[in-house]
Formats: sequence, C-alpha cells, structure tokens
Amino acid sequence: VAGVGAGQRFFGLGVSNLLCIIHELDNVGLEERCAGAARAIEAAGGLVEIINLSDTDNTASIQAQIVSALRNSPGIQGILTTAPQVALVARDVIVDIAPNTIVGTFDYTSEVLDAIQAGDIVFAIDQQQYLQGYFPVVVIYLNIINANTAGGGLPILTGPGFIDSNNISLVRELTEAGTR
Repeated sequence: VAGVGAGQRFFGLGVSNLLCIIHELDNVGLEERCAGAARAIEAAGGLVEIINLSDTDNTASIQAQIVSALRNSPGIQGILTTAPQVALVARDVIVDIAPNTIVGTFDYTSEVLDAIQAGDIVFAIDQQQYLQGYFPVVVIYLNIINANTAGGGLPILTGPGFIDSNNISLVRELTEAGTR
C-alpha cells in the first residue's frame, strides 16, 4: 500500500522514470515497497528500475552504486529509497550528477526532516511505528474486556502517512514531543 502511494505521489510530481533503491538484500517487505511503487508508475505508463545495494556499511559504496545506476539509466527523474540514510546519500549524489532528479524515502530521521524542510527531499513515508506498536495492544485489550473484533479479520493499516512541506512543522513538533 505504501509503495503504491509512493509511486502515485512521484507520478503526480511528474516522475515517469523512477529508481527504487532497496538497502537490505532479501528483505521481502522492502521488495514489496518497490514493487508497489513500480505497479503505480508502470500503470501510468512509466518505467521503474529497482536496485539492491550490495554494501550499505559505508557511504562511499552507497554513493558509487547510486552514481552507477544514474549513469546506466540517464532518464531517471526520481529516486525512492527504502531507508532514510540512503535518501540522504541520494540527495547529495544528485546535486552533481542528476540535479533535476527528486528524492523520496520510507521512514524518517531528524536529518530527513531537515532535508524536507529545505526542499531537498520531497517526502518521507511515515510508517507510523508508534501506531504499529500501540494499536495491537489496544485491539487485544478491547477484545479481552469488551469482545470487540476490530478490523473484521483484515489488516488495520497504520499508514502510509506522507511527510512533506505541507505538514513538516507539525511532524517535527510531534517528533520532538516523543509521540512520533
């Protein structure tokens, strides 16, 4: 769901050629994020290239892998990363190699919030980890004390929420308060 939302968001920003970067090999959840983005972009007639980073332990290696992907596919207009630290590297790489490319990411850090505020990253997808931990406890509690069956046996989504220039100040405030 979040991957599809990211793809739709990118397409709405004019991106029809997207690079999706997976930062952890063989992580099905991350593969699904990029697959969802690909479904959305490709359904709109665009192209998506998905790469798996082979070494995420040092910034120079991440930079080299992103540079290589951009040089091999010069039409890329957007980069979606599955980790905030990779988004920050991508943001720095595109300055010299592909300055018209936009960057979005899954999850966020204070540095990503700064980059969104500065306009260097267009969005972060907030998986809302607080809710991921809080909702299950509430659902179990309500089932025990009140026989409630929330969700009807289907997933109860905790997102995706998008952090962008429209809500960055509120998200920063709530993050600093410790509720996000």
